[in-house]
Amino acid sequence: LGCAIVSVASACLFSVKLYPEAALVVAWLALLAATGAARARSAKQVTSFSFHVALANVSLLVGLATMFSWLAWLLLSDAVWGLATTERFHRELAPVFAEYRLSSWSQCADARASTSFHDGAVLSSCGKVELVTFLIWAAPAIIAAALVALAAFLWLRAWEMKKSKESGNDMVAQRVTFLLFFLICIFWMVCSTAGTSMGLSFSMLRGVLVMCVVFGVWLLGTVRVRSLWRGSANQVFWIALKPAVQSDWAKGAVLMCAGVLIAGLLVLQVLIRLAERACRKEGQHKWTTKRGARLLKSLRSWNWDRVLERAWAASFLFSMVAVILPRFTTLVLASLLDEVQDLELWLVTCVYCVCGLFLFMLPHVPGLVVYMGAGVILVSHFEKQGWAFGWGVAYASVVAMTLKLVSLAIQNKLFGKMLRDVKLIQQLAGVDSRWGRALSHVLRQPGITTAKVLLLIGGPDWPTGALTGLLGLGCGQIVLSA
Repeated sequence: LGCAIVSVASACLFSVKLYPEAALVVAWLALLAATGAARARSAKQVTSFSFHVALANVSLLVGLATMFSWLAWLLLSDAVWGLATTERFHRELAPVFAEYRLSSWSQCADARASTSFHDGAVLSSCGKVELVTFLIWAAPAIIAAALVALAAFLWLRAWEMKKSKESGNDMVAQRVTFLLFFLICIFWMVCSTAGTSMGLSFSMLRGVLVMCVVFGVWLLGTVRVRSLWRGSANQVFWIALKPAVQSDWAKGAVLMCAGVLIAGLLVLQVLIRLAERACRKEGQHKWTTKRGARLLKSLRSWNWDRVLERAWAASFLFSMVAVILPRFTTLVLASLLDEVQDLELWLVTCVYCVCGLFLFMLPHVPGLVVYMGAGVILVSHFEKQGWAFGWGVAYASVVAMTLKLVSLAIQNKLFGKMLRDVKLIQQLAGVDSRWGRALSHVLRQPGITTAKVLLLIGGPDWPTGALTGLLGLGCGQIVLSA
């Protein structure tokens, strides 16, 4: 764990110009390293439960003291975040402007206000400077929040220790995962809303990535992962997902996303084993630890020809979905917007409905593309008529919702009932697949249930609509549920 923390901290320090949040990440990793060192030194004198409780109390007190000091500084120095505060910081950040090759903040203001020419490098540097300013201003609050979160985690861990002694059931992994997911969702929504120009949401996600890596290392070294794995073997959720998780596609995706981390973990296990040999500690393997040997054994069992093929295909699909398709969709919508910009609103709405209905009839086109078209085309035309932006969003939402319900009725009647004997329609709807049978089980439930409503809203558009007709479900009930 110490080697991992030092490696990540070094990488963050060398990339601090590109990622200004790296300094806070290093401080957080240093705190975790100090905590681990303190636990290692006090392992023989203090029980794990007492250590967690004491460290939680200290973390909470320091975090609250830091937060109250920061709030007092805001009130006494009139440093509430705003234009006056940012101007005061910008006057003191001349070295930062020089590092990003900017003269002053006026250069950023002129670049952002320009409507004829946008210098991408200047705008990116301005966003970095703005992010540096905000992180300096909010650093005490961020550190205080991190200390309070650490205290909550330690209290939860201590409570689970006490509870597991009584019941033998350790639920810390599930509870911590849920807590982290809940907090990440809240902070990401706040950062996306309040810090768009400075890229605050991306900085927050990069910090979350480092936190998840540290949490994963802690999970491997602290929680009995193998017992949790054996305990989940008989769960319905795992039984349903097991074929997909153990497939070559899943292995290829893991190799694509975490190949560097896997290689780093193997190198770390080799370094740990070399350190153990230097300390004359016996081990079952000469060049790696037990965990490294298990990982190597698992990797040797893979069919590497198929896994590498799937990894390449997954990388290509990711590039298509994340890079090419969004840009292609943007270009198509922009060209369509140019073509219809001089037409009346009712005519633009008719053109959009015809194009959207055609897209809804294609099995592999997601409904998100149609909804994006409503946001780009209809809202802009509504504003040209002199209406407010909010009314334009409401109008586009009503049109898109109506188009969704009409397409669902057509999919139910045309593809589901009139063409139910066509083999191609049955294959596209996935009648005989595992997920198709799961959809059928939910859709066959009588009445309007919560599961049916959520499936009709969030399920794949064309397969779900066609499947309702193949099952003989009434069009009126399906449209009303949606």
